[in-house]
Amino acid sequence: MTSGSSRSGSGGRAPPSTAAVAALRDAAALLRHGRAAEAVAAYRRIVKAHPDNPEAHHNLGVALRAEGHGDEAITAYRRAIELRPGYAAAHHNLGQALDGAGRQMEALKHRFQAFRLARDRADFAQALALGLRSVRLKTASPAVVDGVVSLFAASDIDRQDLMGVTASLILARDALAEPLALAAGPWDAARAKFAAWWRGAEGRALAADQLFHGLLRETVLAEERLEALAAALRRLFLERAAGGESLEIAEGDHAAAASLACQGFATNFAAAESGEETEAVEKLTRRLAREALVIDAEAAAELLLVLAMYRPLGTLSGAAEAARRTRRVTGDLDEVLKRQIDEPAEERKLADAMQRLTAVEDAPSSAVRRQYEENPY
Repeated sequence: MTSGSSRSGSGGRAPPSTAAVAALRDAAALLRHGRAAEAVAAYRRIVKAHPDNPEAHHNLGVALRAEGHGDEAITAYRRAIELRPGYAAAHHNLGQALDGAGRQMEALKHRFQAFRLARDRADFAQALALGLRSVRLKTASPAVVDGVVSLFAASDIDRQDLMGVTASLILARDALAEPLALAAGPWDAARAKFAAWWRGAEGRALAADQLFHGLLRETVLAEERLEALAAALRRLFLERAAGGESLEIAEGDHAAAASLACQGFATNFAAAESGEETEAVEKLTRRLAREALVIDAEAAAELLLVLAMYRPLGTLSGAAEAARRTRRVTGDLDEVLKRQIDEPAEERKLADAMQRLTAVEDAPSSAVRRQYEENPY
């Protein structure tokens, strides 16, 4: 049972009387022991005696839902919220009850509110993420966008649940129509216009968009149009590096490259690449191996970011040496190094330290093995 003890948003109401607290405690004990029908009766008596007590209405809702009375539970939760608008647990449980009644979008409203009021509650974050799994939105308020962005930072949720709704919010923007069309067409014809779009105000807006970065860094992208956009942006950065240009022509380019690198690593670099891309990557890989110990830190950081979009850095000669010299050059690169070099190295270290089964060679163990082979049961 979700606790109804929160005082947030109480609006200055007086605390429950001693008698009300005792009655609530006794009714909660009934519910904990599986005596939901008796708990419902007890909470009804409390609500009648203390009609302005939000905990009583909330807990009545919990007991009613346990008894299978979903519609009555919804009414009770709503009354609790009327009495205390900032009652996070009531918003959460109302969302659960509405979802159970098939009222998904209405449920989401209250799940967002519960998460906004208590972002430290893992169960509230999990319920919201799960509720968003099948949702696709064409528009959203700033509060909803902020909630989705915040969910990417929440612990104990499956961030893949956020892929679809995040992709839908990004695709809903009219400003993406042109770059999406360019990304879907032949690259040679699209290159100049795509580069101009990325340098312009609309490209800068996407470069600063936390939804875009969350999508690439925290999910496995499964939306064909955005996959094509990501592939075009990756190729644009590669061609800059191969041509001797700086990767970061404008603010946000390093962050975008890092996000693309995180996406590539998450998908095991499954995205298709052209022959020209493969040739450019191989050329830059040879440069890394040759210059890892002498290249300056900023140039090394850009080289690592570009290569990390196409290949796992942990497998490239010179990457570890260059990484040691580029730590803290940019926080975006540090995140890529953590995922592609540090964490795999730690996993290998742990695997090497684990005990392994060896052949049975000593006499006692051989005798025990024969005994079980002869009499397996």
